[in-house]
Amino acid sequence: YSSILSYGFGMNVIFPYFVSHLSHIVLDLFNRKGVALFYPSKYRLCFGICDSNGKVNSFLFILFSLLIVLYLILISVGVI
Repeated sequence: YSSILSYGFGMNVIFPYFVSHLSHIVLDLFNRKGVALFYPSKYRLCFGICDSNGKVNSFLFILFSLLIVLYLILISVGVI
Protein backbone atom coordinates (compact mmCIF):
# COMPACT_ATOMS: atom_id res chain seq x y z
CA TYR A 1 0.00 0.00 0.00
CA SER A 2 2.72 2.47 0.91
CA SER A 3 4.62 1.75 -2.32
CA ILE A 4 1.52 2.61 -4.37
CA LEU A 5 1.12 5.90 -2.49
CA SER A 6 4.78 6.73 -3.09
CA TYR A 7 4.06 6.85 -6.83
CA GLY A 8 1.56 9.67 -6.26
CA PHE A 9 -1.65 7.66 -6.23
CA GLY A 10 -3.97 8.67 -3.41
CA MET A 11 -7.05 6.94 -2.09
CA ASN A 12 -9.22 8.85 -4.59
CA VAL A 13 -7.51 6.80 -7.33
CA ILE A 14 -6.84 3.52 -5.53
CA PHE A 15 -10.30 3.02 -4.02
CA PRO A 16 -12.33 3.32 -7.27
CA TYR A 17 -9.78 1.08 -9.02
CA PHE A 18 -10.12 -1.58 -6.32
CA VAL A 19 -13.92 -1.34 -6.25
CA SER A 20 -14.16 -1.60 -10.04
CA HIS A 21 -12.04 -4.74 -10.16
CA LEU A 22 -13.81 -6.38 -7.25
CA SER A 23 -17.27 -5.51 -8.59
CA HIS A 24 -16.32 -6.88 -12.01
CA ILE A 25 -15.48 -10.27 -10.49
CA VAL A 26 -18.60 -10.27 -8.29
CA LEU A 27 -20.88 -9.32 -11.18
CA ASP A 28 -19.32 -11.99 -13.40
CA LEU A 29 -20.47 -14.55 -10.81
CA PHE A 30 -24.07 -13.82 -11.87
CA ASN A 31 -23.24 -14.67 -15.48
CA ARG A 32 -23.85 -18.20 -16.75
CA LYS A 33 -20.26 -18.45 -17.97
CA GLY A 34 -18.89 -18.01 -14.45
CA VAL A 35 -15.52 -17.04 -13.03
CA ALA A 36 -12.41 -19.19 -12.65
CA LEU A 37 -11.59 -17.99 -9.14
CA PHE A 38 -8.96 -20.67 -8.64
CA TYR A 39 -7.18 -20.51 -11.98
CA PRO A 40 -5.67 -22.75 -13.47
CA SER A 41 -8.38 -25.07 -12.12
CA LYS A 42 -11.06 -25.68 -14.74
CA TYR A 43 -13.80 -25.21 -12.11
CA ARG A 44 -15.85 -22.05 -12.66
CA LEU A 45 -18.11 -20.57 -10.03
CA CYS A 46 -21.38 -19.03 -11.23
CA PHE A 47 -24.91 -18.31 -10.06
CA GLY A 48 -26.35 -18.59 -13.59
CA ILE A 49 -28.79 -15.71 -13.27
CA CYS A 50 -28.11 -13.85 -16.50
CA ASP A 51 -26.39 -13.98 -19.89
CA SER A 52 -23.62 -11.59 -20.79
CA ASN A 53 -25.86 -9.91 -23.38
CA GLY A 54 -29.14 -10.03 -21.46
CA LYS A 55 -31.35 -7.45 -19.81
CA VAL A 56 -30.00 -8.06 -16.31
CA ASN A 57 -26.45 -7.45 -17.52
CA SER A 58 -27.48 -4.21 -19.23
CA PHE A 59 -29.32 -3.05 -16.11
CA LEU A 60 -26.35 -3.78 -13.86
CA PHE A 61 -24.00 -2.02 -16.27
CA ILE A 62 -26.14 1.12 -16.28
CA LEU A 63 -26.65 1.02 -12.51
CA PHE A 64 -22.96 0.71 -11.66
CA SER A 65 -21.96 3.23 -14.33
CA LEU A 66 -24.30 5.77 -12.75
CA LEU A 67 -22.91 4.98 -9.30
CA ILE A 68 -19.37 5.55 -10.54
CA VAL A 69 -20.35 8.87 -12.14
CA LEU A 70 -22.10 9.91 -8.91
CA TYR A 71 -19.01 8.97 -6.91
CA LEU A 72 -16.76 11.00 -9.20
CA ILE A 73 -19.09 14.02 -8.96
CA LEU A 74 -19.10 13.81 -5.17
CA ILE A 75 -15.30 13.67 -5.14
CA SER A 76 -15.02 16.65 -7.48
CA VAL A 77 -17.26 18.86 -5.32
CA GLY A 78 -15.46 17.79 -2.15
CA VAL A 79 -18.26 15.86 -0.44
CA ILE A 80 -16.13 12.71 -0.24
